[in-house]
Amino acid sequence: MAEAAPVPPEIQAYYARGGETRRLFQSHGQIELARTQEIVERDLREGQHRNPTDKDYFTTAFFHRPEKLTREVSEAGLDLVDLLGVEGPAWLLPDLERRWADGAERERLLQAARAVEREPALLGIHPHLLAVARLGARETPVE
Repeated sequence: MAEAAPVPPEIQAYYARGGETRRLFQSHGQIELARTQEIVERDLREGQHRNPTDKDYFTTAFFHRPEKLTREVSEAGLDLVDLLGVEGPAWLLPDLERRWADGAERERLLQAARAVEREPALLGIHPHLLAVARLGARETPVE
């Protein structure tokens, strides 16, 4: 069995933007790297995921960095109440399905997710973010 090639730094950085690259490597292997490089570069550059190929890699999506999502909430005239990481870092585990099937292990995974769901330094590791906000005081009413 050949040893896996090291993951390039730009792909490592992509983990903070979303889990698609990891899914691609798991399901399609290193051979897909050349085909997906353009997709990953755009994800990193613009935060937009677009798939110009005929492969069903992932839906069209906008990836947000936590600080950008916070800013967008404010720019929309909303007051941020909470910013939460959803699902936790367990998605990085190679044996997540096996662990999830064990009730005690599942509870440990959920406790770990709860422990870091509000940690600012770790928000980017979560596959999804949830912004909870209230309608703020606007200078001009929305019509």
